[in-house]
Amino acid sequence: MAQRINNTRARLIEPTRVAEGFLIVDPGDAWSWGTFLGGGVFVLILCGVSLPIGVGLWVNVLTGAGSGVVQWVPLLVTTIFAVVGIAGLVWGIRWLLLIARLKPGELILPQYPLRLGESCRIRYRRQLRSGSTRRRGKVTAQLICYEWVQYRQGTDTKTATHTLWEETFSTWEVDTGIRQVDYETQIQVAAEMPPSFEARSNQIRWEVRVKLDLPGIAKDASHFRFKVIPEEVA
Repeated sequence: MAQRINNTRARLIEPTRVAEGFLIVDPGDAWSWGTFLGGGVFVLILCGVSLPIGVGLWVNVLTGAGSGVVQWVPLLVTTIFAVVGIAGLVWGIRWLLLIARLKPGELILPQYPLRLGESCRIRYRRQLRSGSTRRRGKVTAQLICYEWVQYRQGTDTKTATHTLWEETFSTWEVDTGIRQVDYETQIQVAAEMPPSFEARSNQIRWEVRVKLDLPGIAKDASHFRFKVIPEEVA
């Protein structure tokens, strides 16, 4: 199964040693000035340029002031740019609301790195910045091994993934009045799968993905990449 992914979230980051074990924080859940400024400039350019031109062209079309191929081509282009800009604006607002309501997702592993065939208990936690849950929510988690590929198509550089193996764990219900979501489950790294592999254009990645659904607060997914090494030979 091929799919596009957020490569920033997928970046392999060495965990921090804490009292409970090894802590991994999803960078995609945290505030980033680069994302804020880069996304803001992108949206302002698209909306600021395409919306006025698009509105003017649509007015001409609806009032019959212009017609023909020359009129429709720029109308189509500016409309597409405007839609992309508005979609980016909506995504940006959602991202800001998410960061304002929830702290970054965290995953704790008892040891690091993990080995093929190894079994351990992991803990996920995510804290609300203020208040508590008013409605029941849920947490779902998956352990995934996938291949990441970067390739050239014409003049474009594209990335894609292919899932090699995955395991879905039981859903956990989040009760009302909760200020920090905690979820624990037992995982086992499949022994027949390849270990982590890092190259410039081809990688084997292991990842825990946790989806959090808190009605009235937020709905988001955290991605935790970790390193898997070969089994230890006695």
